[in-house]
Amino acid sequence: MEDILQQAKKLADLITNHERTKAFREAAAAVEADPEASKTQEAYAKAVDGMQRAEMEGRPIEPEQKRAFQAVADAVRRSPILVRMLQAHQAYMELMEGVQHVLGGGDEAEGDDAEGHEHGPGCSHDHGHEHGPGAPAAGGVAPADTAPPPKSGGILWTP
Repeated sequence: MEDILQQAKKLADLITNHERTKAFREAAAAVEADPEASKTQEAYAKAVDGMQRAEMEGRPIEPEQKRAFQAVADAVRRSPILVRMLQAHQAYMELMEGVQHVLGGGDEAEGDDAEGHEHGPGCSHDHGHEHGPGAPAAGGVAPADTAPPPKSGGILWTP
């Protein structure tokens, strides 16, 4: 068992030091350091939470609630700091999904091809996988109607 734990520690170090993890942490720090971005992020989290609660409780989402959500989603898209955070989050999540796929017994070679490039939002060929909610659209920005699920407290998109 000790050898498996040692390998797990090595994997944790690789993930921690990966460029996608570093970019994500830097983006999270930038959001925390910017009061306006933090305020927008909190407003977005509240709007998403309110809509999700209504949906889970079987209540209709009121037009006022939809308009408020749209306004804060537009504010997120206009914030370069939050857009950077979304993009860094998407790249980090792709890394983690790839790790989870391999740990789950998936094809280890699927993440990299013979040319050795990393697959992700900019990949120019099909690999039979879909980009999930929150995945950047063609322009590299998450669509207005999709976003990562909210987390309570702190940075909305942190793992």
